[in-house]
Amino acid sequence: MDNKTKIVKMNLDARLQQVEGFSAKVYKDRGSMSIGYGHSISENPLPKDLLKRLSDNGKTFGTAPLTMDVTTARHLLKRDIGYFYKAAEKRVPHFEKLSVNRQEALVEMMFNLGETRFRGFKKMLKALDNKDYKKAFDEILDSKWHRERQVGDRSRFIAEKVRRG
Repeated sequence: MDNKTKIVKMNLDARLQQVEGFSAKVYKDRGSMSIGYGHSISENPLPKDLLKRLSDNGKTFGTAPLTMDVTTARHLLKRDIGYFYKAAEKRVPHFEKLSVNRQEALVEMMFNLGETRFRGFKKMLKALDNKDYKKAFDEILDSKWHRERQVGDRSRFIAEKVRRG
């Protein structure tokens, strides 16, 4: 792993812990069941090795235990960041050449939306392919995700990072 990748992952780890907050219990988030630091169980079931480490007292929600400790949640967040980083490398044109700020913004956006919804930002992805960061910014702000304030001010923060680099 190169230094740029390490910096992006480290920065995202700290940011996502802050903005997502920790929940030891399963909670509903815009129709999706989540736990820990915003891990969407509905879209990404928990890995079997993590299930063994969790405190569930024999009770589960699908593949999700009812409670999770902070250490396990941090481990899961690191896995999620790694997963979405790799997904961004595949989905975002010229991802490896983008600045740390742009990489962080796009991985956070994908973490928040999920890979499927992120792929729906076709005009933003085309703008990124053309290195038109102002247009990519505009496309984020023109989305239902931003207009309906599904994530509060986070979408604007992400859009600004994409624009400014």
